[in-house]
Amino acid sequence: MKNLTLLLLGTCLTIFACSKDNDQENLSELNQIFQLKTSETTTFANLDLAVTADRVVEDNRCPANVNCIVAGSVTVLFEFTLDGTSYPIQVTLDADKPQDAETEVAGYTIRLVTVNPYPQNANEIAQEDYSFSLVVEQ
Repeated sequence: MKNLTLLLLGTCLTIFACSKDNDQENLSELNQIFQLKTSETTTFANLDLAVTADRVVEDNRCPANVNCIVAGSVTVLFEFTLDGTSYPIQVTLDADKPQDAETEVAGYTIRLVTVNPYPQNANEIAQEDYSFSLVVEQ
């Protein structure tokens, strides 16, 4: 009986701990750089606004240990949700024109600042390994 009680207690604590981790909100502020990983979502305080990093569509950046004619670019698909309406947006970060890595939607500007990791060789980077620095401005 004692073992069953301990097992049930352990199970309850595990379930509570897991659900608590999943319920944590990723809150960001307008005009401030924030980080997202693939499949993560952030919301903005006092706004019905959320940004989800969906996936990297294309990553043709020149690996760090290779000599390339052009530096290349990386294109990321995000889901921008405002007042319950979702907008899929693609933003391309070109190493030669980082200032162009932004798009406008519903009165907001979404700017992609960095995409990590930077390729080190010709091996493909797994989607779950990517992280993104962004800014949302109004």
